[in-house]
Amino acid sequence: MSNNRYKVEPLMKSLILISIAIFFIYIVTTGKVLLYVHPRIVPYIKFSIPVMLILAIANMPEIFHSRRKISNKSEYMIFLIPIALAILIPGKTMDSSTISFSSIEANTLASKAKDNSTTTNSSNQSNEANSSKDTQNGSDDKIDTNNGLLMINDEIVMTDTNFVKWVSEISDNMNKYKGKKISVVGFVFKSDMLSKNEFVPARLMMTCCTADLQPVGFLCRYNEGELLTKDSWVLVKGTIDVENYKGQDMPVIIGESVEKADKPKVDYVYPY
Repeated sequence: MSNNRYKVEPLMKSLILISIAIFFIYIVTTGKVLLYVHPRIVPYIKFSIPVMLILAIANMPEIFHSRRKISNKSEYMIFLIPIALAILIPGKTMDSSTISFSSIEANTLASKAKDNSTTTNSSNQSNEANSSKDTQNGSDDKIDTNNGLLMINDEIVMTDTNFVKWVSEISDNMNKYKGKKISVVGFVFKSDMLSKNEFVPARLMMTCCTADLQPVGFLCRYNEGELLTKDSWVLVKGTIDVENYKGQDMPVIIGESVEKADKPKVDYVYPY
């Protein structure tokens, strides 16, 4: 390769590194980084910012070496395309309008969380024993197990932090929770595969990044379900039942009340 490449090449490299670092600084300081990746990835992004800036600065002396003008610099432009797209197309929360649900059946919404959950059988058994003991004793109205499963006045309360854990726990032990009261906030997911009064108060689960977002939640039957607006956020209160759906037992929420809810501050839920 001829020497005429070497003056513009370090300039392009430094610009690319600085541009990426600035973008990372922006999404981290604004909190938008969570629209792209799992919270566990954020420390790595923070670490990469000073590393890229140091590399960019260390590369700058090469810019001032006397070299002939580069003949073709298009190969470097490809690295700037993702940055330009990130600026022109700001990150936003995904919903059913941006994620395809065409291949998803109602009973797989719970199984996806179950398959991705890191909860072990032993911890499930331990939680079951603790929950059963506390419930039988009736000594505590509020139960917060080591696994983050929350019950208030013997009612299951699904939150941002325990949503996936509860989906996994109830799916694994559906008969144990049959007849239990439950409250959950989710967006209204509807499908042609569901009847008019059926919907799923769903959340989008992120395992690593936006590319692997999956909807999770329980099927809900509600008398006025047909009137609910798709993708609207609702607070559902009801009772858990176990029904056979296409040859497979699954937990179902029998809705007793559905109220409008505010969109959660945490856009997605996580299996760990």
